[in-house]
Amino acid sequence: VVAPATWSQLAVDIAASKYFRGKETSVRQLIDRVVDTITKAGIKGGYFSKKDALVFSREIKYLCAQQMAAFNSPVWFNCGVRENPQCSACFILSVDDDLMSIFELAKTEAKIFKYGSGAGSNFSRLRGRDEALESGGKSSGLLAFLEVLDRGAGATKSGGTTRRAAKMV
Repeated sequence: VVAPATWSQLAVDIAASKYFRGKETSVRQLIDRVVDTITKAGIKGGYFSKKDALVFSREIKYLCAQQMAAFNSPVWFNCGVRENPQCSACFILSVDDDLMSIFELAKTEAKIFKYGSGAGSNFSRLRGRDEALESGGKSSGLLAFLEVLDRGAGATKSGGTTRRAAKMV
């Protein structure tokens, strides 16, 4: 792995093990992939001219190489790898007091975790354990579902690497 001499061994190990994609073997290739993708999108979207884009690109690459700034993990995982990359660090999701809504949440979280982002949910709408259901039964309660969702986050390696997916409740 080729990296700036000023980087700690831990920083090099993290970059190589978590963020390198395809044939990347250097931090420069990693930074170029991400920053070049963002720069091209800025030009295409009319955000800046080609001249301004060159300045932007050089400055962001310098900041990243000198560890003066860094992107969040989903940017490093996905930018320049996918056509429409998921680059947000966290998504806030809703859930209704309904069995299908709870399991739809599990499906949505799996998609989010797959590309390295985390998910947060507010479960205040869900009824408590032993509360009556319309069918005449009793609710198993929030904790039963949290256990299932937590296991899903633990089983899904964030961004396809070794890190457990982030789940906030």
